[in-house]
Amino acid sequence: MRDIGERLGYPDLVSFVLNATGLYLVDAGQGGMPELEDSLRLALEADLSEAAGRAYSSLMEAATKLHRFPDAERYLRRGPRLLRA
Repeated sequence: MRDIGERLGYPDLVSFVLNATGLYLVDAGQGGMPELEDSLRLALEADLSEAAGRAYSSLMEAATKLHRFPDAERYLRRGPRLLRA
């Protein structure tokens, strides 16, 4: 699905797929943070506020599940501030 989104030029679809993949990998204990961070980066670059909000929320959730509390707090502080601008 990601390759289809990239080929057709749908950054919102690519961001969504990266987000879903990242959450799945976190739940499966197989990483996932790089995919979530890519989802956020892409959403911000494409000015997709809904996708960026989803990515921030997912990053906070994933960081908390992984006991990376300083990261979770960083996403909690940064996300709403950037999305309000």
